[in-house]
Amino acid sequence: MSSGNPFTKFNPQQNKIAASSNPFVKYNTQLTQQSNSQLINQNSPQVTQIDTNHQLYQNMPQSAPSSLPRQPQSIPYQLGYYPNQNYTADSDIQQKVNIARTRMGVYPILPFQPKQLLSEIQYINNPVFASIYDFASALSMGNGFPPEANMLAVITTSGQASQGRYFTEESGWYEKGVLNTVFLDESGTKKSFFFELFESPFRIFEDKKKEEYARIAPELLHRKKIAAIVEKKLHAEAAHATYKAIQANDEDIETGIQKYIKIINNYNCKSEAAVPRIFIGTGTAAKIAKELMLQGENLISISAEGGLLKQICKWKDKDLDLFLTSFTKEKWLHETDKGGILELKNHSLSILANTQPKIIEDFFKNDDFIERGGMSRLLIYNTDAVEYTGKIDWNDEKFLSAKSIYEKKILSLLNQHYTQNQNRELFKIPVEPDAIGELKYFELENRNFVINNQTNLPIQLRSFSLKLHGTALRIAMLLHIWQHDSPCNYPISLEAVRCGIHIACWLYNHADRATHRQEIEAHKDRTEKLIHFLRSLYINRYPKTYITAREVQQKCRAVKESSSITLKYLRFLASLNYCQEIYTPKGHSCIFALHPSIYPDSNQSSNLFS
Repeated sequence: MSSGNPFTKFNPQQNKIAASSNPFVKYNTQLTQQSNSQLINQNSPQVTQIDTNHQLYQNMPQSAPSSLPRQPQSIPYQLGYYPNQNYTADSDIQQKVNIARTRMGVYPILPFQPKQLLSEIQYINNPVFASIYDFASALSMGNGFPPEANMLAVITTSGQASQGRYFTEESGWYEKGVLNTVFLDESGTKKSFFFELFESPFRIFEDKKKEEYARIAPELLHRKKIAAIVEKKLHAEAAHATYKAIQANDEDIETGIQKYIKIINNYNCKSEAAVPRIFIGTGTAAKIAKELMLQGENLISISAEGGLLKQICKWKDKDLDLFLTSFTKEKWLHETDKGGILELKNHSLSILANTQPKIIEDFFKNDDFIERGGMSRLLIYNTDAVEYTGKIDWNDEKFLSAKSIYEKKILSLLNQHYTQNQNRELFKIPVEPDAIGELKYFELENRNFVINNQTNLPIQLRSFSLKLHGTALRIAMLLHIWQHDSPCNYPISLEAVRCGIHIACWLYNHADRATHRQEIEAHKDRTEKLIHFLRSLYINRYPKTYITAREVQQKCRAVKESSSITLKYLRFLASLNYCQEIYTPKGHSCIFALHPSIYPDSNQSSNLFS
């Protein structure tokens, strides 16, 4: 790094990254771009450009963290290029339509590109935390994924390998050293190698533990038989105590029964010979909870298909609690009909997975998940939001070196922290006082942002924003764990916290994009249907070279909801030169001249005004 400050500020005017003392990135992402600049000049029809710029950060003092993105605001539509006159005759309307069609015909219709509706998210670009970014860049040279994707995966797996045993507890909030990171990508992309790379050391460790288990399996079998006999005796003792309570008319029989059930469950967990497991696949919440009790309350999922994630998005009530509380220090207690009481004191269920956007949409439909702040438990990375033309070269020297370092680090963390003890010891990492002050200010900024944007901020982003300071601290903690072999011996520094804030703000853009995917998909569907409607007008013997907004609303089901929606989409297609709005006679619906390629001049109906 040439500068002592590892943070950058994006300057859209210069279109380059410039050094700044402000540790937050400023993006200006334009969702819809007019690719044919010839359309906008003094001799061409005036087209509509929908302004969807996100003004991400306001002008803040250089020492203060920036606020979160504001919602996009649209520029009022400016009607065509004709003088403001009140035409009343059909012939005058047709004359203006002909002029508009002549000018439109000089230029082709621009293709509708749905990808342009979603904002492109800029790279973090500067190595904000030089060691981890450089390391992630080396991994990129082999697996072809952007450095940011590799960095998020390394941070997440560092928490998974430390088995969720690190935490911070400062100034009233508790953060555990675990993250759930979800990559959004459509099927068919080459992502298996990416996840196999990060999964590999965990598999190696798990296989080793299973081999050790197999060597003592005969002894464990005898222990299991003894445990079964002891369990029978405990049941007999519980039955005898319950019978005596009934005979004595004891009103608190239930308490005694629950006490024995708890004793039996605890004994089973301690005595049962459990095959070592690192990973969890799919299963009911109760089944996963039982396995957590056997595996020291820690299981992970690293998957290119996201099977566990698909299952969790359907959970509700106590089942969903299992996932939500795995992110915090809350207990999880559940009574089953056959298994008695299942109790977890401080469990971790960390996920690194790829899934299709449809799964995240299902999460957003789960009211229980959204209302209880589930969005703040997920870090989302939109792979289609970052253009990266990396190559896959498994033999690249830098990649092989970084891969070796990664495997050694993960295996070292697993050797230190893996245990099947449900009462495992947890380790607190201190935080520098200045870093705490920075986090408090960042928390205040986030809260003010949510308060000031109550009406236009989706509920999913509210919980994500209110917990963003916690996300920043978790990222800083995991970077700290990656950097230090004995992380508890050193406090988390101000630099690491600023880096965590920087990455958390960048991830907000990914969360915002994921939140608006469903809305954008609806926009895409409506636009494509309206395009098909306009292109079929001539084929379906529509008699005019222009059409009114009212007719479109009546005839095209995609925009039948309201006249305002109809106008919005017609004006959007005007920006692509499908049509051109002209001034309308008083009391008439808005009129749009049709491009000649939609309705050819040589085939016009003789009855234009029927």
